[in-house]
Amino acid sequence: MIIEVFRPHTEHYDRGIKLRYCRTIESLRDYILIAQDQIRVEQYARGEANTWNLRDYQDASEKLQIESIGVSVPIARLYETS
Repeated sequence: MIIEVFRPHTEHYDRGIKLRYCRTIESLRDYILIAQDQIRVEQYARGEANTWNLRDYQDASEKLQIESIGVSVPIARLYETS
């Protein structure tokens, strides 16, 4: 699993070149992008026959489900401030 927190000026690179490269890593099951400036989490999960499925979370009440490691994380928790 790879988790990236991106800023507006790195978004194009993280969603483009870096994502294409990471998807070539055979052992990678989840690539997760977390926006720094808004509630938005994109989860690319490897499926059957080497396909990639996108889940786009934009609501703080949702839960990020990472099935490859059996973890569920509330989206609101990713954006908590201290």
